[in-house]
Amino acid sequence: MTAPGTFRVTGQAGRARSAVLETAHGAIETPVFMPVGTQASVKALASEDVERLGARIILCNTYHLALRPGAERIAALGGLHRFMSWPRAILTDSGGFQVVTDLVTNFHLPRSTLLMLVAAFAGRENVLAAYTEAVARGYRFYSYGDAMLITGASA
Repeated sequence: MTAPGTFRVTGQAGRARSAVLETAHGAIETPVFMPVGTQASVKALASEDVERLGARIILCNTYHLALRPGAERIAALGGLHRFMSWPRAILTDSGGFQVVTDLVTNFHLPRSTLLMLVAAFAGRENVLAAYTEAVARGYRFYSYGDAMLITGASA
């Protein structure tokens, strides 16, 4: 096996190409069918079923996993592979970068990545002032459903 992280082109036809991506959990030949396990599971299928169908890799969504069950819980349960009962490769996305003029969000906890996203959008001082005011008024931030709307400049 080649070192994990190695990407080797094995064929080409015009702009299309095939390749092998080496991971710590096995080689992935591309192009590849990649089931989506947004919240660490492929809906309606057990990990054994997905494996039996021949999937070599599953895509999970980092943002959704961070919301619940959360990175700390996944780590405490032995990591994402063990949490999912999935022995093969997992690809997680970063959640991407979005440009917005209005943002509906929940603050979550201080020092969270979501709080930093909101600060990048609205300005650190504005967010800290809003957070301080909300805490002083007894607002809750720990529930998945608590939300607020932050808007850009008035039109």
